[in-house]
Amino acid sequence: MGIEVKYVRLKLENIHQLQSHPFGLDIKDFDEFIAFSDELVCSNYYLDIGKSWQAIHFLLTGEIAMDKTSDLSPLCNVVLGGTETEYQTDFGRVRYLTPNEVKEIVEALELISVDDLRSCFSPEAFNAAKIYPNPQPGGWEIEELEFILTQYIQLVVFFKEAAKQNNFVFIASS
Repeated sequence: MGIEVKYVRLKLENIHQLQSHPFGLDIKDFDEFIAFSDELVCSNYYLDIGKSWQAIHFLLTGEIAMDKTSDLSPLCNVVLGGTETEYQTDFGRVRYLTPNEVKEIVEALELISVDDLRSCFSPEAFNAAKIYPNPQPGGWEIEELEFILTQYIQLVVFFKEAAKQNNFVFIASS
């Protein structure tokens, strides 16, 4: 098991879907909401970065955060940002980013290339910080970074499309 992070982007006019959830969105797992829409999960409106969330956050910010950060910068908002909703998951509340926050994130992400992230990667720093999920045996090595960077690219594409479509982004940790 372990903590996984999922994203859903919705247009303002589609937010009513959340309120018309069959269980009134009294959910333990954000997947319950998603499960009622195979179409959503198979679309570019949904992204699951799995257990890579802390590694991506650490690459972007240098923080070892396990919880929502007090830093309100766009790069901190990528994984741990957003305004909490009333909807609880196993590891906190579902959070959302407004279309303006999404656009700020995209502007910040556009300043960071994959090569920038690759060059600042330090297996020693990742291992010392016990960045989740700590690969075993032996800890972080450059090979594990390539998987994280693939997910990072998907995340950038997801946020760019959300900004282009003026979407809200919902973030859930389960």
